[in-house]
Amino acid sequence: MDEVDLKKELTIMLEKEVGFTGKFILEKQCQTLNIDPENIKYVDLEPLSEKVEWALKNYIGEKRARELHKGMLEYRTAMDVVHKAKRSNYDDLQQFTFRHLAEANITIALKKLDLGLHAECIEALTNARAMLEKASPEERKVLDSRVSRIMGRALSFSSKTYDDAVDEYKKSISAGAGSDVHYDVALSWNGIGGISWHLGMYDDARDYYMKALDALEPMQTESRNEKNKKIGATALIKSGLGRVYLEQKDYENSVKYSQEAIDLYKSIDNYAEAGRTLCNLARAHEEQGDFATAIDGYMQSIAFCANSGALVLQGWALTYLANALIESGRADEARVHLEKAEHILGNFADAVAYSKLNCTWGKYHREKGQWTDGIERFQRSIDVVSNAKAPDHLAIARAELGALFLRKGDGQRALESLQIALGWYKDVNDKKNVIKMQEMIHRSGGFNSGLV
Repeated sequence: MDEVDLKKELTIMLEKEVGFTGKFILEKQCQTLNIDPENIKYVDLEPLSEKVEWALKNYIGEKRARELHKGMLEYRTAMDVVHKAKRSNYDDLQQFTFRHLAEANITIALKKLDLGLHAECIEALTNARAMLEKASPEERKVLDSRVSRIMGRALSFSSKTYDDAVDEYKKSISAGAGSDVHYDVALSWNGIGGISWHLGMYDDARDYYMKALDALEPMQTESRNEKNKKIGATALIKSGLGRVYLEQKDYENSVKYSQEAIDLYKSIDNYAEAGRTLCNLARAHEEQGDFATAIDGYMQSIAFCANSGALVLQGWALTYLANALIESGRADEARVHLEKAEHILGNFADAVAYSKLNCTWGKYHREKGQWTDGIERFQRSIDVVSNAKAPDHLAIARAELGALFLRKGDGQRALESLQIALGWYKDVNDKKNVIKMQEMIHRSGGFNSGLV
């Protein structure tokens, strides 16, 4: 426990919320409390949590600031439990059971996962498993499924392939079979659905999301917390379904499930996730050519995200709004929203969001006939996302860059970009975009030259 770099972890946490300003907020609060920022100890988390909540209110709102305060205290408590157990070499455990120790490690693992510290998350989960091996069978039954589910999520971010993550999710499902662990089983099916979506296997993703809903249905909700957990999980799964149907161009079902998810999120005051899902709902309207409804949706998403302090999501929504304005022939109106999005996202290390922003800037410059600026933005979009697990955004940027070269009259350079995009759309069986890319390649002279 003494090896934990709390300065690093708290900096990551704050920068996720308010961008690079977070580093300075932490340093200021440490100075106020006479804490050495280079040597923050877990016992310092309690006074720091109060100061951090106070400092963040004006940035992300009181509700979100309170949630971070609570999370820091839970983390501190979990680390205290593990620290005391280690100090006694696990010989004197009168205060704790092995289940308590497993739960403490799970709390630590979830915090590491939220911070993107995947190797450390996996280490904490491994420790939780070691504790569960010493626990009673009844205690293990509840937590085995949860550990495997969180392990699957960590591995989905950190492994070169998704195979290990899927194996862990399946362990979670197997461990929870025939028990009351409906929540973890459902989220494990949801995790496999998310992986299938990332791989472009949309039919499989849809089936896994449906299994997730079926697994969650029997979950008992005797307390308010359990009820909210079930509502939140149902909203998450339905949001995933809406996204899958959007990729499949089944707009009726995409709108249906996205709207249901939004209503569920609003019922538990989770306006940040409601705002995120609103973007998918608006995209479904935009892809059908209903730009007025789409623009209204993006505007509502921006309001939800702004009011809940979800700055990165607000940047995404501003980018989507600008894109809809460009696509509807209102490029002049898009610039102000792109500038706002850049002001927000430029303060965060989110490669995919920044790629989407630069791609939309590229489209803006293309519409204005500003070729050099457009090429620079599209290339920046491609560069920042090349090493991220976001082949869809990479394909879109390539396609849009190809469209610029086509409009500019540079058929050869258009062909080079369009072929790359075509390859990915073929891999995921996106027939609509395959046809679109083939038509553009034909216009570039690609078919006639025998290059396609």
